[in-house]
Amino acid sequence: MAVIARNQEQQVQAALADTPVVMLTGARQVGKSTLGEQMAARMRAQVVSLDDPATRSAAREDPSGFIGRLHLPAMIDEVQRAPELVYSIKQTVDRLRLGGERAAGSFLLTGSASTWDTLESPESLAGRIERVELWPFSQGEIAGRREHFIDALFDGDPPSYEGDLPLSRAQIAKLVVRGGYPEAQARSEPRMQDWFSQYLALVLDRDIRDLANLRRPEDLLRLLRLCATRIGSPTNVDAMLRDLGISLSTGRRYFDLLCRVHLVREIPAWGVNLARAAVRSPKLVIVDSGLAAHLVECSADKFVGGPDTRPGPGHLFENFVTTEIVKASAWSRADVKAFHWRDRSGREVDLLLERRDGTIVAIEHKLSEAVGADDFRHLAYLRNQLGDRFAAGAIVHAGRRTLPFGERLWAVPVAALWSP
Repeated sequence: MAVIARNQEQQVQAALADTPVVMLTGARQVGKSTLGEQMAARMRAQVVSLDDPATRSAAREDPSGFIGRLHLPAMIDEVQRAPELVYSIKQTVDRLRLGGERAAGSFLLTGSASTWDTLESPESLAGRIERVELWPFSQGEIAGRREHFIDALFDGDPPSYEGDLPLSRAQIAKLVVRGGYPEAQARSEPRMQDWFSQYLALVLDRDIRDLANLRRPEDLLRLLRLCATRIGSPTNVDAMLRDLGISLSTGRRYFDLLCRVHLVREIPAWGVNLARAAVRSPKLVIVDSGLAAHLVECSADKFVGGPDTRPGPGHLFENFVTTEIVKASAWSRADVKAFHWRDRSGREVDLLLERRDGTIVAIEHKLSEAVGADDFRHLAYLRNQLGDRFAAGAIVHAGRRTLPFGERLWAVPVAALWSP
């Protein structure tokens, strides 16, 4: 498969220009090493990989000597496999700074797991590191485009879809079930499902083992599968653990591990001005819709013909829309944080994007070509409560056109998320 350009390249370049250590993090197999090697070639950096057993052994045995022998700038791939290096990296950066030498761009690191929360070293790279999280490919990246959906909504000018026809349910099914992992893109659906199975086994055997010793790794996979059935719902980890018969102390650690290896994501609840009525629980997202479909055994055919039960096509579509928008927020002009909102009266909005100035864009989804005024009642309620802080509300749907549904409210085709 041809190398697909990442829309975060500019973000990585900017970080390397003024930050000593840049860390590319994210799930295994999302393209961190590929992007890192591309950036390293531009920097003329030395590249070492800790996937190599001998290299890893040398790094862990003598971290100071290992870092001292590198020719800077340097890229260290899979750095979570030798967390002992962190203190030596810090010492090197501090020595460069004290000597008046340029420290920016000295180290480019990649890692599949959230290493920095579990370091044994008493020192950290605080103030010296910038982390850039890579997700699986966005649909825009696959199509060779840079999405502007978020900025268009904040500008009050929602994008229209220029295609002759709306995406059919079958076309949407293929996009959702394939997801964005690079290795899934060129495979047939049966081969893609085989790859997802092997991928999960590798994450459990490699990344999880780097973070913790598990007595029953099969329980971690059971918990992940149950998480996939709860996508789009407020997180209730304790209830899931009771359903699985896993102790709360062990199960909470397992859930934290799934988050640390970037398979599960929690979208926090929002309720700044509506706090009394807001439900505080975060909402579950699987970081890739293809992986979510695999975990709940939903093929493209099942997506097309299946009822909208949990976990059904509608919930997988919500996960797809949510992750596509969160991915694109990394290169959006607007600096936003993602939330969801639900109150005790049953009103809810799937995704809220809040800019630093407090301006809000609210987004819902509907796996249907038909959208009516009643579908906008929760968005309209939020608009009326927030006033000028509410920039726009949109329902992402399977139809053909971008249509206005009242002041600052639009129905937007799903293809408009990544159309020019």
